Amino acid sequence: MKIYAQRLLLDGKWLAEQVVTVLNGRIEDITPGSAGDLSCHILTPGLVDVHAHGGEGYYTAYPDAAGLERYLLALARHGITDVLLTIGSVPDYGALLSLFQEVMHRQAAGSPMGARVQGVHLEGPFVNPKKAGAMDATHMQTPSPETFERLFAPYMGLLRMVTVAPELEGAPALIPWLRERDLRVQLGHTEASYQAAKEAFGLGADSLCHTFNACPPLHHRQPGAVAAALMEETVYCEAICDGKHLHPAILEMIYRLKGPDHMMVVSDSGAPTGLPDGDYTFGGRQYRVVDGVNRARDGLTLAGGACYIDGSVRNLTAWGIPKEHAFLMAGQTPARAAGLSEAGCIRPGFPARLAAWSAEGCCTFSVVDGAVYEGRQQR
Repeated sequence: MKIYAQRLLLDGKWLAEQVVTVLNGRIEDITPGSAGDLSCHILTPGLVDVHAHGGEGYYTAYPDAAGLERYLLALARHGITDVLLTIGSVPDYGALLSLFQEVMHRQAAGSPMGARVQGVHLEGPFVNPKKAGAMDATHMQTPSPETFERLFAPYMGLLRMVTVAPELEGAPALIPWLRERDLRVQLGHTEASYQAAKEAFGLGADSLCHTFNACPPLHHRQPGAVAAALMEETVYCEAICDGKHLHPAILEMIYRLKGPDHMMVVSDSGAPTGLPDGDYTFGGRQYRVVDGVNRARDGLTLAGGACYIDGSVRNLTAWGIPKEHAFLMAGQTPARAAGLSEAGCIRPGFPARLAAWSAEGCCTFSVVDGAVYEGRQQR
C-alpha cells in the first residue's frame, strides 16, 4: 500500500509531495512522489492519547468488551492510533486489567480492532482524596510498594504510567520503586507544596496529570505542584485542550513555558465523549452533554474531556499554535513521555500507525498496523 501526501509531517517538519509505502503492517520507505493507492492533504503520525477513560458510551471503569472495541474503532476514525486506557479509583482492578490484557493479546496476534492499546495508565488509587475530582475517594489507597504489588502484581507488564500525589505518606518510597520497574510516574490529584513536588521530580516522577486540574491554583506565595512542573525543564505537562477545562490563554502559557517537546495533549475523555447532546446514564452515574460538553447531571460539574485529541489539535491551531507543534504535542511528545518508542513517529521499519487529515484538520482516514479506517469528522 502506497499513501501519497501533499504534506507529510516527518520529525516535526513538513515535507511536500511524499509517498509512504506500507508493507505487512510496517513502514517500508518514504520517498518523493505524486501518486499512491490512497491520497491525502496532510499525513502525520497517528495521534497518541495517554490519558483516556473512554467514549461512545464506553467507560474504562467497567469490564465491557463490546464497548471497548466500539471505542477503539471510534478512536481510529479520529486519527488516534495508540492509547493508554486510564483507570481511576475503582473497587476491583482485576476484571478490567484482564480484559485490557486480552485485547492487547488479540491485537498483537493481528486482530484489527482500531486504535492499538499500548497499556494502562493508573490515575488512581494513589492520589489525594481531597482532590478526588470525578473519582471515587472511597477506593483510594495509601501509596506503598506493598499495596501496589498486592493490587497489581499479576499485571505489571500491562502498566505504563502511574499518577501519585507526592504529599501522601508512602509516596516518596513508591515513586522510585515504580521507576526501578520502568513505570512512568506523574504527579496529580494533589495538594503538594512546591517543595514536595520538586522532591518528587527528583525521585523520578517526570510529568503532571492534566495540569491545573485537580491541583491548587497558582498562588504567588504558595506556588505548589503546578509551578514546580512548569518550571522544571525536563517535566512533561498534560493539558486538556477542549477549551472548557483550561482557558486558551492558560494553554498558551503552558506551551510557551514547556514547548512542544514537553507539553502533551490528552483528552481525559469519558463515556459521554463523542455522543450527541442529551442525558445519559453509564454505570449508575448520570451525565448531561450540552453543546458537546460533558457534565454531571447538575449541568455544572465537568465530567471528562469534551473532545478527542483530534479536536484538541484543531482547537490549538485555531488559537494560534503552529499546526506542526499541535500534532507533535498530540503524538510524539505523549508517546515519548509514556515510553512508547514506536508510537507517534513515521520511520522505516516502524509499525504503520498514520493519520490523514483534510486542510481543516479533520481525519479522512487512519492506518493502524496496515488496517485502514475511514475518518469521522466529528468534534
